[in-house]
Parts: sequence; C-alpha cells; structure tokens
Amino acid sequence: MISGDATLREALVAIDANRHGIVLTVDAGGAVIGLATDGDIRRKLLAGGSLEDPIAGCANARFVWADEGTSRELLLKQLDHRIRVIPLLDQGRRLVGIV
Repeated sequence: MISGDATLREALVAIDANRHGIVLTVDAGGAVIGLATDGDIRRKLLAGGSLEDPIAGCANARFVWADEGTSRELLLKQLDHRIRVIPLLDQGRRLVGIV
C-alpha cells in the first residue's frame, strides 16, 4: 500500500516488492481508495507520463474488492483471467487481506 500522493516510481517499487502486480493507494486515514496494476502504470508511461507523476492519475477508484466476510465460494467465482487479485476490506475500507 502506498499513499495516493505517491509517484509512479514509488508505485513500481512497491509492485516489484510485493510480486502481486498491483499496488493499493490509501488516504491519510489508511482507507483504500484505489488500485493500480503494473499495466496501468505502463500505459500511463507510454502515453507520455513521467515516473514522477502521481499514482492517482492512473489508479482505479472503482476496483473490485470484497468485504472481509465474503464467502470463499463467491471470491473464487470473481477470480478470472481479468481479475487476478481481490483486496479484502473492513468496514472502514482498510486492507485486511488479499485473495
């Protein structure tokens, strides 16, 4: 997880470290506000973006996530070739796990 104000460079460092191919952006209170994939960042750079641009410019605020109480069966049904990772969030939208 990184701040929504972080740069694309910082996001890439985080993605490289976590090996999930994604980074979650959070607000000052720790609530998850967006998700960016390595592909999102690559497309931004190819469109003329800079490594110093804010991650907020390519993080998706309408990402797929699940409540921490979601059944395993439902979570598995959501995973497909397009959705590889599902963040599990609590009522305050704080990360409690990843599927």
